[in-house]
Amino acid sequence: MLSPPGVMTESRTLDLGDIVWIARGRASGSEQEYMLDCVIERKRVSDLEMSIQDNRFVEQKFRLQKCGLKVLYLVEGRLERSNPNYEARYFHYL
Repeated sequence: MLSPPGVMTESRTLDLGDIVWIARGRASGSEQEYMLDCVIERKRVSDLEMSIQDNRFVEQKFRLQKCGLKVLYLVEGRLERSNPNYEARYFHYL
């Protein structure tokens, strides 16, 4: 994982989503962690397509919406330009 100088990063297994930001601070003499109000769900275009086709995406989107955080989707890859409805079809789900 790349990180800018002076920025501490940490990998953890998440129950939901792929990326969250944690702010750390001291309160009452002990270190506290506060999860910021945003979660990122990362999908490759091919995975997005397959998860929509087999209905995993609908279930996952429902769970993300129920978590109470702002949900951002990071879609990686190229969309097929051969089908003019491709973009509208898949981004409708997001």
